[in-house]
Amino acid sequence: MTIISTIHTASAILFILDYLVKSILLVTDNSSTLDKYKGYTKVISMVISTVFLVSGIYLISQFGMKTIGGWFHLKLTLTIVAFVLGIIGFKKRNKAMVLISAFFFVYIYFLSTTKSVKLKKANLDGIVTDTTATNYNELAHGKAIYINNCLRCHGEDGKAGINGASNLTASMCENRGLVGIIKHGRNLMPGFKDQLSEIEINAVATYVKSLRAE
Repeated sequence: MTIISTIHTASAILFILDYLVKSILLVTDNSSTLDKYKGYTKVISMVISTVFLVSGIYLISQFGMKTIGGWFHLKLTLTIVAFVLGIIGFKKRNKAMVLISAFFFVYIYFLSTTKSVKLKKANLDGIVTDTTATNYNELAHGKAIYINNCLRCHGEDGKAGINGASNLTASMCENRGLVGIIKHGRNLMPGFKDQLSEIEINAVATYVKSLRAE
């Protein structure tokens, strides 16, 4: 699964770069250069597009639509819209349609990276991190850290299973076990002992426990 995910990400980057080059050539009225570029890269572009779509469909079939957050549904919708606009735009040499589709593809990439419609990771600035403070909320603290570091594989509800991630709602580990896994990692999951403090790790462990099915 990790290999497929990496292939999908790499093909997405190559697809967007190729698409941006074509878009720039069209918008700058460099039709002859655009036609030459499309001629030289026709086979490569087809391979990249096919790998991008096939790997994406495969990942969706493995993860399931219900285990992924709303950001993904927006991503899927915009991807379809961008493809349609792009096909029609290039066929009719419509600059506006091509520019809109190019913008959508770039937005989709950063949406996939941040898992946020606003392209922002959870902000820790407004969260109390001092455990001695009267208004300290360990769950809120742990959730923010979870979103920034764990959501990409475990999903919003802990069930995504991306890259072989465990189903957190079915985990029976207590605090000590969870803390050890977060610190040192397990299987494909990296350890976070050098990135997170003891307080942050404990907060994440508490939040993970809150995801368990009742």
